[in-house]
Amino acid sequence: MRVLLKSILIFTFQMAFGQSGFVNSPMVIGSGGETWTQNDYNLSFTVGQIAIETYSQNQIILTQGFHQESYQITKLNNLNTNFNISVFPNPTSDYITIDYNIENARADLFIKDIRGAIIYYSLDFLTNKRQTLDISKFSPGIYVLEIILNSKNKIVYQIQKLN
Repeated sequence: MRVLLKSILIFTFQMAFGQSGFVNSPMVIGSGGETWTQNDYNLSFTVGQIAIETYSQNQIILTQGFHQESYQITKLNNLNTNFNISVFPNPTSDYITIDYNIENARADLFIKDIRGAIIYYSLDFLTNKRQTLDISKFSPGIYVLEIILNSKNKIVYQIQKLN
């Protein structure tokens, strides 16, 4: 009788104070993210998910996936993209030659690895002459060559370094 009374009491307590309609699974498991719980809502998220769906009501906004800031583009400038720059040979194992064919422009040059780390740079030089870069000591792989002309126009090339 005592066991039956305990069971009825526990069942009644759970029904009175338990969360109805609350699903505890599936849970998100990831290396970065967080879980947010408020009232009957439980929200789990990880870093790096793609935004798929958004639900908003009054001041509450729920977005499934990765959150990004909202940007409003107000003006696009017509940029001169007619640059006569030659990068050769590509692929290469030793040297990269850059012919600018742009008179009296100032430039900055960066070579980045696949992770975006700068492994070579040359700043504030004139584009009046051909430039040869020794990349023989770089590991074989893909690199990004960025040339910034007159502090405003960026030209990007992909370079493949062979053995």
